[in-house]
Amino acid sequence: MTSFIFNGYDFAELVRVNDIQRPLLPALNTVMTDVGSLKGTLFNYNSYSQREITVDYTLIADSPERLVSVKQLVAGKLFTDAPAQLIFSDSPDRYYMAILDGDSELDQTSGVAQGTLTFLVPDAVAHAVNVKEFVAVQQPSGVLEVEVDNAGTEACPVNIEATFTSDNGVFAAISPYNVIEVGSNEEVDGHDYQVTDVVAKNNLSPSDKANWEENSPDAMTVYPISWSGNPNSFGTGSFTWPAGSEGPDPNYAGRAEGIWAGPTLHRSIPTNSNGINTGNFEAKWRFNHSNTSVAQVGRHEFNLQSGTNVPFAFVMRDGSGTKLEQILELYLVPPGQSKQVTSIYIDPKKLKGAWWEVKLVRIGAKMTFTFSDIRTLDTSGGWGNEDVKTTDYTVSKTFTVDWAAGLAIDSTTYWPQAGPPNTPVIGMNLTNFTFRWLNVEKYADDPNRYGDGDTMLIDSYRGKVFLNGTPIMNDIVKGSEFIKVPPGKTKLQFVCSSFATAPAVKASIQEVFL
Repeated sequence: MTSFIFNGYDFAELVRVNDIQRPLLPALNTVMTDVGSLKGTLFNYNSYSQREITVDYTLIADSPERLVSVKQLVAGKLFTDAPAQLIFSDSPDRYYMAILDGDSELDQTSGVAQGTLTFLVPDAVAHAVNVKEFVAVQQPSGVLEVEVDNAGTEACPVNIEATFTSDNGVFAAISPYNVIEVGSNEEVDGHDYQVTDVVAKNNLSPSDKANWEENSPDAMTVYPISWSGNPNSFGTGSFTWPAGSEGPDPNYAGRAEGIWAGPTLHRSIPTNSNGINTGNFEAKWRFNHSNTSVAQVGRHEFNLQSGTNVPFAFVMRDGSGTKLEQILELYLVPPGQSKQVTSIYIDPKKLKGAWWEVKLVRIGAKMTFTFSDIRTLDTSGGWGNEDVKTTDYTVSKTFTVDWAAGLAIDSTTYWPQAGPPNTPVIGMNLTNFTFRWLNVEKYADDPNRYGDGDTMLIDSYRGKVFLNGTPIMNDIVKGSEFIKVPPGKTKLQFVCSSFATAPAVKASIQEVFL
């Protein structure tokens, strides 16, 4: 015996169905056009209107008193203010969205009551009770795709659920008939920027002694052999670190005629924050250099090392012993080749103080050597290896050398040098060293509107889009259409941001039948 469920209530215990009239098709509307002198008419299109389903029934009651209560209960369960699901037991896999319409008069004799119910189905179709799901698969071409099989007789909406596996800015579903796009395809995952990494900042006070190694076997020089042909006395002697001093004082040993002699300070230079030591940089050494007598001689070397090689160096020297002179030497030493030396003679009268700076900057293949006689420092940000603000004298020289562009830099050596025995030595010591990696490339991950683990539901049945259960209607791109597929098999493709990984996507339908 056929029964029915309406709005979730099973009427089998209250109503015996005597007959059901379900028309084969809803009422069809054929639209034609009468065109002037043409015989007949032109067909435009065919459509259908609402469907009516009538149910002849008998109320089930074993007494007049029971019949009264059954009528009240049935009336209450049949009334709805909107269409609800209507399912007949002879086709339990389908439902109609129906609403009771018209009169519901009863023909009652004694304890028996009979009548006819008229259900109006506004959309005129039946819907599958069960949902069919289809899981998208990433094809070898990289396209995320699913094939939807609609075994119904009418087009039906497709709900799409996407769970994102990374940050994402846009999600689109594409069929041969419709496209819906949510988010923005102009959204990017992040942006590039540059930073300066200060990896060495030494003031060479006694507290800084631990950062330096005296007479290290790793220390190297651009001048191992003196002009006399004899080996210089490199890395001999020691340093004294007096309390309150600006820098350690060298103690010379190994002095002899025709050579330079003195101790060394050496320290490593860390890589930048990307773990690289081949980028652009700025290195600067500040030092005291005081020669008040023509008899004084002295030489200091400030260099940068690449392993055991010394590709770049400054030398400041006065080797006359009979006059005051200041000679600045700039060294470029290509790996495996002879050193290139540029000498700059500086008039001592132009130098007002005894605290000087040499600075080397590499930007690509451009190497800029700068010497400055320091007048004031910029202390606006506080003390601690401040940049030079004003100078009494500055000289700068730039070289473009392709071999230097990608050369690794990993340490520095300072070598103060005395001349022959009994020759007075210029007052020399290192007071500051700073090394900065410049223009270090970094990447910032910008927050995106959809994150890893977020779930988007494109509800084509209701015409809404949700993110984690919250409506995001403003994210729908203008011109989008919710996806519908006709009977048969239809392929859908899904697109997300180019920087995102493929989300987990499934499509679901409830088939529609005339």
